[in-house]
Amino acid sequence: MTECTIVREEMLDAAPDELAGVAPTRLATHLRDCPRCGPIARMILAEEARLGSALALMQPRRSPGAAASEILAAEEPVPVIAETRRERIGRLAASVFPLAAAAALAAYVVYGNPEPVPYAGDFVETPATMIRITATPGTGTIVLNTTDPEITFAWIGKEIVP
Repeated sequence: MTECTIVREEMLDAAPDELAGVAPTRLATHLRDCPRCGPIARMILAEEARLGSALALMQPRRSPGAAASEILAAEEPVPVIAETRRERIGRLAASVFPLAAAAALAAYVVYGNPEPVPYAGDFVETPATMIRITATPGTGTIVLNTTDPEITFAWIGKEIVP
């Protein structure tokens, strides 16, 4: 059943010979043998054929160049509507205002309230008494203690052979 789920995803991108089950591929073999996926593949082939015949009926009667020439040779010119200064300013304001509002909102979020929020709890700093390092298999770890008991170095990575 899991294989059928994978095959149904592959059927969406399969070539027609694979969907027909005649290609020498794993997908075609599965579609020939599976009683659930085979009918789905045949249905996809039938719908592709139906779509192809519908598109063949809708082919244009003239070339794109002839259609463009006919449109460009039209006797009646297309009217150009002049835009007034007020309309241009309104269009400019309608496009600039949302950008300015977004910039102002971003500036407020980033720089809005510079005062830090006071924290009422007490901070108690205690040095660590134990160190635990967990690394993935094959990763080397080195722990170096120093003369200062508050400083410990840990190296996690590939082992270095000197």
